[in-house]
Amino acid sequence: MNVALTRGKLVALVIVASVLLAVLAYVVTARATSRPDVGLPDLVASGPAAPGAGTGEEWTGTDVDLGVQEGTQDNVQRMWRRPGGSNIRQSVFRYGDPLVAARVPYYFGSPRFNDKYQKLHWANDAYRSPSADRSQLACGWGTVDNCDHWDYWAQYGQYLVRIEYIGAGERLDVEGFLRYLAPIDEQIGERLSR
Repeated sequence: MNVALTRGKLVALVIVASVLLAVLAYVVTARATSRPDVGLPDLVASGPAAPGAGTGEEWTGTDVDLGVQEGTQDNVQRMWRRPGGSNIRQSVFRYGDPLVAARVPYYFGSPRFNDKYQKLHWANDAYRSPSADRSQLACGWGTVDNCDHWDYWAQYGQYLVRIEYIGAGERLDVEGFLRYLAPIDEQIGERLSR
C-alpha cells in the first residue's frame, strides 16, 4: 500500500493533531483546576463563619431565591440582616467547568462592570484569599476607610462567590468588612479542600 502524503494532506493532519492536542490540554487542565463537587448550601456561611457569630451582634439569616441564572448549573444566596438595616449577602454560583464557563462570568461579573456603584475604590491588597483562584475586593459606595457597600468577588474552580456588605448608612472600613469576609472565605476553602 503506497500512501503518499501530499502537502494538503500533511497540513490537514497537522491541523487535526493540533486540535486534538488542544482539546486534550483543555480537558486535563479543567480537571486539574476543578474543585470537589459539593452542595451549594455547604458553601454558604454557617456556624462560626456566619455574620455576627460569637460577637454578640444580632444578625438574622434568610435564603433568597435567585431563580435561574444564565450559564449556571445551580446557585444559592443567603442574606443576613441586622436590626439597623445593614446586611451581608453571600451568593454562590456553580458552573460546568472552571476554565471557560466560570472564568468568563468571573470577568464580566466583576465589580468594575456594576453600574450601581458611584466610583470603585479597590482594596485588593488588603485581602488575599488563601483558597480562591482569583478574587477582587472593592468599595462601591464611599472609600476603603468609610464604605457603605463592600463587594468581594472570587472564583474557586467552577464556583463563583460574591460577598457584599450593604451598610444602609452604617459604614465600615476595610478591616471591619474583613471581620465578616475572612471567616466565610476560610469556611469555603475548608469545604472545597476535602
